[in-house]
Amino acid sequence: MKTRFYFFLSLIIIFYVWINYYIGSRIWESFFSHFYPDGIFIFWIILFFLVFSYTFGRLFKIFLPKLRADFLIVIGAYWMGATVYFLFIFVILDLLNLISRFLGGPLVIFENGPIAGGIIIGLMIGLIGYGVWSATNPKVSRYKVAIHKYGSGIEKVKIVVASDLHLGSLVSTNRVNDLVQCINDLNPDLILLPGDIVDDDIFYVLDNELLEPFKELRAKYGVYASTGNHEYIGGHADRIAEELEKVGVTVLRDQRVLISHSFYLIGREDLVFEQFTGTPRKDINELTKDLDHNKPILILDHQPTELESHKKAGVDLQVSGHTHKGQLFPFHLVTRKIFKIDWGCLKEDSFYTIVSSGFGTWGPPIRIGNRSEIVKINVVFKGQA
Repeated sequence: MKTRFYFFLSLIIIFYVWINYYIGSRIWESFFSHFYPDGIFIFWIILFFLVFSYTFGRLFKIFLPKLRADFLIVIGAYWMGATVYFLFIFVILDLLNLISRFLGGPLVIFENGPIAGGIIIGLMIGLIGYGVWSATNPKVSRYKVAIHKYGSGIEKVKIVVASDLHLGSLVSTNRVNDLVQCINDLNPDLILLPGDIVDDDIFYVLDNELLEPFKELRAKYGVYASTGNHEYIGGHADRIAEELEKVGVTVLRDQRVLISHSFYLIGREDLVFEQFTGTPRKDINELTKDLDHNKPILILDHQPTELESHKKAGVDLQVSGHTHKGQLFPFHLVTRKIFKIDWGCLKEDSFYTIVSSGFGTWGPPIRIGNRSEIVKINVVFKGQA
């Protein structure tokens, strides 16, 4: 598994470097070469630093843990986001140039020059600024769910969901405090955290006490979480679960609980569990076979998959994250193709699936085309005693 992982990681890095060579060439031609034609060497040194700062930061934290490499990670993460949109812009402009030449000659507006280059760089600064705002100003998405089962004395449950927090080098304690305050302001009965709570570096999270604010979360029926793929990618899923338990978060790992004698909550291991441990996660039928199916059954599963299996097993509501709704436009078109539902609420017969775009970010700390969000679900049990 590790060999294959590092092989694909190497391919990604090579592809990333090749893309940045193309972007760097176009930035130099369209802008900087007009102001400082002798500075090409310095230009490529700076670009090299931007391209590899994220990788260097991660490596330094692994091999030299005492070295404060966080600033490298931050710089590199922002550059990742800029890379996506520089690539889109230059590919579109180059295609337009090809078309215009085919039709009879280049259009002046698409010629290299300081004005065109300045417009492109200004547009990029604006996009990144908007992306930072979208990522740090969460909205509250609200849904209503009616489950036609008897809740044994409970008629309504207010559930607040915060997925994909990705706590790590790019997240401050103030950001976590804001999350906790926002959740508590929604006055939840139940709080659910469906995976990717920690990005990968548990030691940074612990050193900076990013989990401590979780002690202030308030919910009548408790705070529950499931594992996500990043808990396993970081290699510390067990430690993360232990630390979450210390701050009052119950992590369900292919486990289920009966809450207030009224409804069941199941938490599944993430799909990557088998890849990293060599052991398959429990089958959903094994987790539900001896439950009282007259009671509502809710499930936490990080990735919105196996929906049909969950539906057939008698699950009433599935809560997931993982997709980020693409995070950066137009990648939502990709997640929309991969998953039956990549964001929002899907109802099939009596089975609901709700997928959050997530509170945090992965890679670039920006969102373009969607907002950071917290989800509130008003669940009504409509069964008869």
